Amino acid sequence: MKFKKVVSYVLIFLMIFSFSNNFAYAEEKNKELVVKGIGIVNVKPDVAILNLGLKTIGKDISNAQMKNIEGIDKIVDTLVKAGINKKDIYTSNFYLHTNYKSYDPKVFKSDDILNYDIYTILSIKTKDIDKVSEFINKATEAGANLNNGVSFTIDNYDKYHQDALKKAIEDADRKAQIISNKLNVSLGSDITIKENQIFNNYSTDSNFPKEKRKANINPDYVKVTVSIDKIINIK
Repeated sequence: MKFKKVVSYVLIFLMIFSFSNNFAYAEEKNKELVVKGIGIVNVKPDVAILNLGLKTIGKDISNAQMKNIEGIDKIVDTLVKAGINKKDIYTSNFYLHTNYKSYDPKVFKSDDILNYDIYTILSIKTKDIDKVSEFINKATEAGANLNNGVSFTIDNYDKYHQDALKKAIEDADRKAQIISNKLNVSLGSDITIKENQIFNNYSTDSNFPKEKRKANINPDYVKVTVSIDKIINIK
C-alpha cells in the first residue's frame, strides 16, 4: 500500500514538473516581436532594352521569309551604323502564321491558303539612354513595323539591392523601437531576419512612332524594393 502511495506521488510530481516546463517554454516563446521592414531605392536607369521587329507577308513561305530576312538585315545594319553594338542585337521571337480563305476543315482545299505572315522580333540592348528615341526612329525608317515597347533597367543591380536591404532593416528597427516603447518592454537580440520575394518595378515605355510621328522616350526611375520580416527578443 505504501509502495502504491509513493508511486502516485512520483507520478503527480512528474506531471507538475512537465506542465511547468511547457508553460515556461510557452512564455519564453511568446517573448518575441515580429516586424516588417520596407526599403526602397529609386535609381536612374542606365540600360534600355528595345523590342522591335518586322512583319512580312508572302504568297508562299519562301517569299515571305526572304522579305523578312532582307528587312531585318536592313534594320540591324541601320542600328549598327547608329551606334549599337551588333552583339547587343539578337532575335527574341520568330513565328509563322498561315492565312486561309476558309476556316472550315470540311471544305478545306490546298488552294485555300491565302498567304503567310512571318514575324521577327529583335531585342536591342543599349546604355545610350539619351539616344533611345533616335534608335527607334531610325529602325522605323529602315522598315521596322512591330513593337513590344522599351524596358529600362540598371546594370549594377546588386549594389542597389544591398542599399534597399539596409533601408529595410533600418525601417524594421525603427518600427520595433516604437512598438517596444508603447508596450513598455526592452528589445533584445535579433532572432531571424527573412527577406521576402518582391518583383521589382522596372520602368517601361511603349511610345513607339506611328505613321510619320517620331518616338519621344522619357524613362522614369527604376524602383528597387526590399521587404523583410524581423523577429526580435523582448524582455
